[in-house]
Amino acid sequence: MNLENEHLMPLQGCPYCGHRLDRAGGSGEQPDVGDIPVCIECGTALEVGPGRLLFVMNIDSLSPEELADVRKIQTAIAELRKATQ
Repeated sequence: MNLENEHLMPLQGCPYCGHRLDRAGGSGEQPDVGDIPVCIECGTALEVGPGRLLFVMNIDSLSPEELADVRKIQTAIAELRKATQ
């Protein structure tokens, strides 16, 4: 795991599956309001809200490019889960 691309977040449960999350990956600065992380456990697209709290993302509001990026991450998570079972 590349820790240079990980950012600590307030410890919280995924709003969909409850998996405890305390970090987000990314190539930029700290996650900001409106950023779109994906739960590593269930693959749900999330949205960073005020206070860096996570909410379930309405994927209908994503651009085609953003949706394609989310789908790539969800596919990678599914493949990783299959490989480790």
